[in-house]
Amino acid sequence: MREWTLINDVDHLGKRNGVYEKWWFCRRRSNVATEKIQMVDIDNAEKALKKFVMEFEKLYGKDMMTFNVHLMTHISASLRNWGPLWASSTFSFESFNCTLLRFFHGTTHVQQQIVKRFLKWRDITNKADKYMNNAKDSVKKLFYALQNSKQETAKSAHLSENVRVFGNPHPVKIPVRHMLAIEDLFGVRV
Repeated sequence: MREWTLINDVDHLGKRNGVYEKWWFCRRRSNVATEKIQMVDIDNAEKALKKFVMEFEKLYGKDMMTFNVHLMTHISASLRNWGPLWASSTFSFESFNCTLLRFFHGTTHVQQQIVKRFLKWRDITNKADKYMNNAKDSVKKLFYALQNSKQETAKSAHLSENVRVFGNPHPVKIPVRHMLAIEDLFGVRV
């Protein structure tokens, strides 16, 4: 979101006149991509961003109303809960996009398809929890494997049960002082 907000400003450089200038200033007032942020800054950002989102369609047109525009209304809650934007990531939620893509086929009534498939998936999972208590372990294992089958990114690796890394590896030489700091902080040998 931080990158989307910052990159989006570049698009407005040629449109800085009249009403666009007003909104550019409003967004600058609500800059939430700073290293440190105070509660008063969050309150100001919330007001400015909500106002911006309310006027967005009028300024840019209905075609430009993407989900990212809506997400701007949640930035202040994220700041209150998790701190500055640089300190958190939405990457973990993006993995659910793969699941959502499997919930619809074709290009018509996509939202309804997703909702129906999700409700069916949840219903099957709830029924399985209720009725499969006495099922053989092999049946349970197969069921849960089918329910949780995921398409994994080719450029990823599981380091442990709870840790998965993404992208091409780039070997780097870690200075001794950094290795000692990591060992001290996490209690693991690097």
